[in-house]
Amino acid sequence: MILYSLLISLILLAVLLLSTTPDTKPRYHFLFCFLGFIIAIAWISTIAEEVVGVLKAAGVILGMSEAILGLTVFAVGNSVGDLVADITVARLGYPVMALSACFGGPMLNILLGIGLGGTYMSIKGAKHHHKKHPDEPLHYKSYHIEVTGTLFISAITVLLTLVMLLILVPTSKWMMTKKIGITLITLWTVSTIVNVVVEVTGVWSAVA
Repeated sequence: MILYSLLISLILLAVLLLSTTPDTKPRYHFLFCFLGFIIAIAWISTIAEEVVGVLKAAGVILGMSEAILGLTVFAVGNSVGDLVADITVARLGYPVMALSACFGGPMLNILLGIGLGGTYMSIKGAKHHHKKHPDEPLHYKSYHIEVTGTLFISAITVLLTLVMLLILVPTSKWMMTKKIGITLITLWTVSTIVNVVVEVTGVWSAVA
């Protein structure tokens, strides 16, 4: 993947350097935004794969499960950019937009992340089986997810957060007060600590 991203980037860079000058833009300059977006996505995907590989290796060395890595390191890394963007948007005078993004981002991650990921794994498994048994038709099987205690606790925390917001926001006259913010931060802190304790002690290793 790294070689493909690097090769495509170098080819497009060469085209850009050969077909443009510092004071004259080409007729197809509007295409650069789309090409830049595609290259950016390719590099993000490439770097993400490498980071996942490094963290997986660290998890194996330290004896940490993939679930706790995703709930701590990956979660923080994924959310820092959104946190800064949402705070900036809110300070610019668009609090509704920032609040909507707080729900829209995770919703997109859950629906598309799980949906596309599950679909990809199902197709990959079917093609792998068909390669070994070419006489048999393609059969798409469901992808089994190992539900650990930490994942279950996090799911309960998300549901509890939504229920609390549905109760606290209307009772606060539809205002996001400081008390609600402190409550949400406390809930996240407590759930993270519980997840780490469960992971370290191995009390609740698997649910299903």
